[in-house]
Amino acid sequence: MSPVMLLVDDDDSFTLLFERAMRKAGIGASLQYVTGGEKAMEYLSAQNGFNDRDRFPFPSLVLLDLKMPGVTGFDVLEWKKEQPELKSLRVVMWSSSELPEDIQKAYDLGAVSYLVKPIDQDGLVEIAKGLEQFLTQPSG
Repeated sequence: MSPVMLLVDDDDSFTLLFERAMRKAGIGASLQYVTGGEKAMEYLSAQNGFNDRDRFPFPSLVLLDLKMPGVTGFDVLEWKKEQPELKSLRVVMWSSSELPEDIQKAYDLGAVSYLVKPIDQDGLVEIAKGLEQFLTQPSG
């Protein structure tokens, strides 16, 4: 079975762009998508409709948007730290923010990487290629 990436972003149209970038980059992972931090926590804990792991497989990697209404990416990382069963799950934070304090906080909360969202499709393809290392290397 191919690795699974969970994309958490409040912009629905972004999913299609990212799927296209993954295909262009030759990434064989399947992509699951949820809108917002609350849905991400439900997905990861298999609650509120996400309990069928055939339909909603546990991800190898989470690509987590920082700035979302309601439950932010930081909130999700704080919640994840309290879930022992999610200890080895890798999370890459990404945002349009380049503020050093946002980047530092993401790392402090356990993100394995922090990426600035690109402004074009070529930039998305490069990000997808970079994420492949997190999908293919064992976590731990």
